[in-house]
Amino acid sequence: MHGLPRLIGSSWGRDPGQGEQVAHRLREKAGENRVKQRRVRITCNSLMRQAKSLFSRELLAHVAMHKPDKLPFDGVAFYERESMRYHSTLDFEALIQDAVRELPQEQLKIFLLATMAGLRRNQIDKLQWQAVRWTAGVIRIEPTEHFTPKTTDSRGRWRWLT
Repeated sequence: MHGLPRLIGSSWGRDPGQGEQVAHRLREKAGENRVKQRRVRITCNSLMRQAKSLFSRELLAHVAMHKPDKLPFDGVAFYERESMRYHSTLDFEALIQDAVRELPQEQLKIFLLATMAGLRRNQIDKLQWQAVRWTAGVIRIEPTEHFTPKTTDSRGRWRWLT
């Protein structure tokens, strides 16, 4: 963020076209790299939302000052909102096949509980046999003498084994 004030300039927000100028400079720095370009779009949207919120009519209603007819950042366009979800490119089937082939049996159990049931290391370490319902194909995460779930959402939750 050290270069952002230099990139933005001192008259930030006075000219609606300035937001596009900043976005253009950021896009130029990203070059042809698609990952960097995506980051630029997300960063620009975030900066513009934050800046616009500083001059929102709701916020300015609580400030005793002259309010211009046209607020800074009015009319500044946003990039289309992008999903922030992580999309793995991992070949999960190949990873499991490699694990089955290469891991000792106990390590394979740990790997499968973590990857297939989503258990955390501490949950795996302290899992008790009565928490596993083999016929139903589920594991129930419950507090025990030696374990307290990390979150209340984890408590009493069933995890499918199949």
